[in-house]
Amino acid sequence: MTEIMCFQGDRGTGKTSKLIELADKHFSYIVVPDVQTVQMVAKKAREEGKKIPFPVTYHEFTSGKFYGLGIKGGFVVDNVERLLCCMTRGVRIRAFSLDTSAVRMVNLGERRAEP
Repeated sequence: MTEIMCFQGDRGTGKTSKLIELADKHFSYIVVPDVQTVQMVAKKAREEGKKIPFPVTYHEFTSGKFYGLGIKGGFVVDNVERLLCCMTRGVRIRAFSLDTSAVRMVNLGERRAEP
């Protein structure tokens, strides 16, 4: 099984920036919650000089709107816990399991305190 990377950290610790780097390296599509986040991620990638495919919303991802795009680099998912909640249509998820033999955890730490 191919290893999946999991970036963990508080809000504002650079998880999305790491996904942009990974998407640039492998020409992967970033899957994000909504159109506003699509615009933010696309702009951030441009500003950082990264060449990534245009991001995909959770809705496009779960409805298969990405088929036919010739995707070879795969996907990187921003906020996978929000994607799961989106898929359950608002029904609470109490827990999930993670096969750690297939996942490499990368801890980005806690959010830095604002001065």
